[in-house]
Amino acid sequence: MFGGTQTYLELLDHPEKVRQAIDFAYKLNVDVQRTFFEHAPLLQDGTCSNMVEWIPGRIVSESVDPFHMTSAACFEKWGREPVERILATFDGGVLRIHGNGRHLLEAVATIRGLKAVHLADDLHFPSAFSQLPELKRRLGDLPIVLKAEVQEFAAALESYQLEGGVLYKVQHVPDADTANRLMDRIRPYEV
Repeated sequence: MFGGTQTYLELLDHPEKVRQAIDFAYKLNVDVQRTFFEHAPLLQDGTCSNMVEWIPGRIVSESVDPFHMTSAACFEKWGREPVERILATFDGGVLRIHGNGRHLLEAVATIRGLKAVHLADDLHFPSAFSQLPELKRRLGDLPIVLKAEVQEFAAALESYQLEGGVLYKVQHVPDADTANRLMDRIRPYEV
């Protein structure tokens, strides 16, 4: 094990060792995921997911974190195949992308087996919610998951500016009554 900088250098200096590490990681990940599904059975033929709450099938949660600090070309060379391979082993997957990985959105949107993208918010990057129309355009019809502060979510709801195809995880709702009032306004909402 070594840090990110050395890992990136290994892509150039010892690509065969990196491929061996990727294959080892794939096998380990498959074992972990299969063990998970053996001990945490599906709920109504779907997976309870840390990113999308519930989704049909045996769905795995993945990320492209190692490629956030690389080019899209590097992701295409080193990341696409392993991600598509793990998603194909199951019924697909959901993927998290941090703020510094948004340059990969167009590439990620074409990953076979991908069911949704969770757009994480990070310090020193604009929130995904604040850039949602542009991010949605870049991801096409792929469902998006993101966090939204209750005030900004309520303002967008009130002005009919919420995008469709998005699972909004509304943050810092002060109490159940506020949540219920928001839900009363959401139910008749049409995009």
